[in-house]
Amino acid sequence: MVNRFWDFQRNYFKSEQDFFERPNAPDARPPVFRSEKASKNVIVKEGLPGNVKKSILNQIPRIKRHRWFQIMTSSQVLTQSVFGNLKVFNKLDCLAELIGDDGKPIFIRGLGLQQTFISGVCC
Repeated sequence: MVNRFWDFQRNYFKSEQDFFERPNAPDARPPVFRSEKASKNVIVKEGLPGNVKKSILNQIPRIKRHRWFQIMTSSQVLTQSVFGNLKVFNKLDCLAELIGDDGKPIFIRGLGLQQTFISGVCC
């Protein structure tokens, strides 16, 4: 898996190697963004208007980010990449039908998922 992160770093950030603590240094450690470039770790579609990108990135304020946020294997970044985009694009309800291994809904029902996340019930 770590090799795939290095491939992604090398291919997707070809001209931005200075975003990383150790540019193109594949080994057992995953790529790590410099702290000032940590937001680049969040997956945001290219070409989105700046205010939309900012809204996605602000779903987890900098002060609430854990210290591993800048590492490509960060679970917090993965969560922000998925749920931040779904929330900003009003698509959280697409998760409503997901069922867990126990046969029960994974997410809270009743309030729409969008409202649930906005009100902070889930997060």
